[in-house]
Amino acid sequence: MRGTVIVAGMVAICFSALVGLKAAPPQAQPASAPTFSKDVAPILFKNCTHCHRPGEVAPMSLLTYKDARPWAKAIQAAVLTGVMPPWHADPAHGEFANDRRLSDADKNTIAAWVAAGALEGNPADVPSPPKYVDGWQIGEPDVIFEMTEDYPVPAKGVVEYEWMYIPTNFAKPTYVQALEIRPGNRRLVHHVLAYYRAKPDAQRVPVLLFDSERQRPPAPRASGLRPRQTDATPARLIATYAPGTLPQVFPAGTALRLEAGGVLELQMHYSTDGTAGTDRTKIGLILSKNPAPVEVFANHFFNATLSLPARERRARGCRRRLSAGRDSMGIVPPYPSAREEVGVPAGAAGWHRTGDLVGPEVRLQLADVLHVS
Repeated sequence: MRGTVIVAGMVAICFSALVGLKAAPPQAQPASAPTFSKDVAPILFKNCTHCHRPGEVAPMSLLTYKDARPWAKAIQAAVLTGVMPPWHADPAHGEFANDRRLSDADKNTIAAWVAAGALEGNPADVPSPPKYVDGWQIGEPDVIFEMTEDYPVPAKGVVEYEWMYIPTNFAKPTYVQALEIRPGNRRLVHHVLAYYRAKPDAQRVPVLLFDSERQRPPAPRASGLRPRQTDATPARLIATYAPGTLPQVFPAGTALRLEAGGVLELQMHYSTDGTAGTDRTKIGLILSKNPAPVEVFANHFFNATLSLPARERRARGCRRRLSAGRDSMGIVPPYPSAREEVGVPAGAAGWHRTGDLVGPEVRLQLADVLHVS
């Protein structure tokens, strides 16, 4: 009510001061000034609303002018500084099919829109908004696996990593064309790493081999009430979920092979936010319809021997993403190629993204070594 009274008082004062005077026509905005409806909405629909819509991970929706207008200056700042859309591969090394960066023209349009007052324009100019799948982004999965319990997350405190196990009961090797992890509670799930634990087929020659000495942690990470199983069954990373991560969808004609009798192992990282809740994460699979797909070999590698001096706070260990404070990461094959280095610059903390390389494949030969710096 106080805001209404103030506005009404201002109107009354202005009216009394202008009685008897002819009102001046409103100043017209330049015809070239960008508007949300015609110029900005197409950019947001193409690049932003996959996350910036109701029910998704972003903190606000940008689907409509009403949604976006209060955030106009914040959008401009995030776009011009490169914070949004999130993309952390170094443009100097590698070209990616899923590059999320805006063009200079799009950045300039958003900057000009804000500078001109963030006008709506003619609502009839707004293109049809994208049609998003309500639920699974990969479509209805052929197989859905679910955590066997509702995990309780407290309101406060640190929740150590928890390890959840889901039997697949696959009776034979199964080829998967797409995988998607769907948290039961996005508010509380920071990230999920999905491993597949299964006895390897002894008739098949291993393709990706670990350096067991370098990848043996000096001490196990602290776990919560559900620690990781320590048997000798191999586990390989096949899917991830975190802010900015899209479902794992393999190119047409390719698929990931899962051996019979395997178990899904989920590394769950929960974050508290002041309100207790529960989570029951799911993982959905689209099975390959191709009777003879080209096999995709998915795995993970890391250097567990990295050691930092006492009090060193500049760099921290990293998985595929970078943790806070890490300057950059480069992955370099052992010989020259069209893309001999893939760089991830600073600023990638908290995001898990995958870069899909464009162009001819970088072919690795037996005994080749990848250098991560």
